[in-house]
Amino acid sequence: IEVCHFVSLETLNLYHNCIKIIPDAIVNLQMLTYLNLSRNQLSSLPACLCSLPLKVLIASNNKLGSLPEEIGQLKQLMELDVSCNEITALPQQIGQLKSLKELNIRRNYLEVLPQELVQLPLVKFDFSCNKVLVIPICFRKMVQLQVLLLENNPLQSPPAQVSNIDHLNYVLKWNGQVQILAYKILFSHMSFQTTPLKAHSALTSMTFLWSEKWQNIQHFFIM
Repeated sequence: IEVCHFVSLETLNLYHNCIKIIPDAIVNLQMLTYLNLSRNQLSSLPACLCSLPLKVLIASNNKLGSLPEEIGQLKQLMELDVSCNEITALPQQIGQLKSLKELNIRRNYLEVLPQELVQLPLVKFDFSCNKVLVIPICFRKMVQLQVLLLENNPLQSPPAQVSNIDHLNYVLKWNGQVQILAYKILFSHMSFQTTPLKAHSALTSMTFLWSEKWQNIQHFFIM
């Protein structure tokens, strides 16, 4: 691709083309900090892509089945969006992205979230619309996390330990029944099968009462 000859290029938007392969020549763009590859036909990302000084990488709406293990080399990456792909697992090396603030892995085929994610300074994390059954307890150590989106996952139990993160300030939503914008933790479309969850914040705590099938919220109150 001729664009790979523009060695001083800082921003490259290849949105909505029919690109199937990223040429190795992209490694020539050693000034590139923003790359948008969304809505193409990519089945993989080349390892050489991870040698660029990227701060933003958007590769949503492709056919990616995985991420390269070299992804950990993107030390300056602040935003990674690989939503709407076919990813079944995240490489452990993703925990090496020491600058990553926003991670969007929405609408993939993930069943497990690697514990290495806790090493990231994430402020916003979206793993909604996957197949995740359990949220690792270690996620409570994500002290900078402010926005957590996880609706449409077959979670088997409420993440009580995770909900104890006092700094979480994004929303509460269960089965589309309740939406509290002031409190902000987002859990929707779940079928919890354990005892009622007590969600805590620095100022308030809310207790949610479910029906016998633990499907829908009946009441909520602020203490």
